[in-house]
Amino acid sequence: MHAQQQSETRSVWQLDADHSTVEFRVKKLFFITVSGRLTKLNGSITLHEDSVKDCSVEATIGAASINTGNQKRDTHVRDAFLEVNNYPTIHFQSSEVGRGRDRDTLKVKGVLTIRNINKDVVLDVTEVDRSRSPNGEEVIYYVAETELNRFDFGVNAWRGIVGQKLKVVINVQANRI
Repeated sequence: MHAQQQSETRSVWQLDADHSTVEFRVKKLFFITVSGRLTKLNGSITLHEDSVKDCSVEATIGAASINTGNQKRDTHVRDAFLEVNNYPTIHFQSSEVGRGRDRDTLKVKGVLTIRNINKDVVLDVTEVDRSRSPNGEEVIYYVAETELNRFDFGVNAWRGIVGQKLKVVINVQANRI
């Protein structure tokens, strides 16, 4: 009976690639901010309603899907910064999920892999909504935020011109499977 109750409190959610994005901002030449997004995001979220610590998330991002609104810059970022031909994906695997500052927030710790370099990161996650789609499917929405140091991942091009710190916002829509 206990195992049956436990499985009922566990649910798996598939990230909706059409409605999920990774957005970033980085300073350029001290006063200009460059914004962009990565749009090829897939993965899953496992929720345990009775135990936050047993929740997890795994996501893979297509590095070539970067878009800053400037094709020449995007090509340069794909080639010189991300080296997408050698490292086509960016990967995140959670290692710990805990309560955040209030009942709607979580701290998600995990390993982010960019260019085959693994670094621990912490995501500040807010549950935005749980609802049903017009088709009746269960849907959840999250926003996660973090700050990354690009040098930690060997992304060293254009030191002094492009900032070291990136502010990252991840918008997730996920469907229950």
